[in-house]
Amino acid sequence: MSAHVISFIKATRPAETGRGFKSFKSSRVIPYTRRCCRDALIQAALDPEVTRLFPYDAPAGTPPDTFFTFGVQIADRSCLLALCDETTGATFSPPDGFTLGFCLNRETILAEPILTTSRTVWSKREVLVPPLFSIRLLKRLASDPGGVALGTLEDDLVDEPIRWVDYVLAMACTGLVTVDCRQPLTHATLVKITTYQSDRSSMHWLY
Repeated sequence: MSAHVISFIKATRPAETGRGFKSFKSSRVIPYTRRCCRDALIQAALDPEVTRLFPYDAPAGTPPDTFFTFGVQIADRSCLLALCDETTGATFSPPDGFTLGFCLNRETILAEPILTTSRTVWSKREVLVPPLFSIRLLKRLASDPGGVALGTLEDDLVDEPIRWVDYVLAMACTGLVTVDCRQPLTHATLVKITTYQSDRSSMHWLY
């Protein structure tokens, strides 16, 4: 299922918070007010179905307890998401350009194991990956498009015995590879070369 994801935000008085989110899927910094907003954006950034993130103010019609909004497009579905204090699982009439307005609460975003796995992967986003390592890993994954278990890659990347896992996760933060964030990070975690043809989005609350 190919993905084109539009992510956007509503932040209350963003200039006063001084916090913003930037990823390879956003052309500018996206302001946010709560840590769980950042977690939602991290999950979207690491989702292979999501291809773009951008700020978008919450329209009229969202629940009164909405504190943040962003949009995702997966396959032919364009969804405007409203993060709420309590409301979850409800729908609302979205603005033009979106096919669905959907509410989810903080508890949904903070569900495990995707929360910890996504945070762990994103924590490696500033690690500098040696070009030779990147080329070798992409070559290895291209030969097995179904994905390779993280533990199996150790045999192919023995030249980097200390930081090779950090390098793999850093590449996921730039979109070169995808890591299955729906499960805990273990030796069995599946790593794939990015193709934007995942069978299922890791944004579990859409299913």
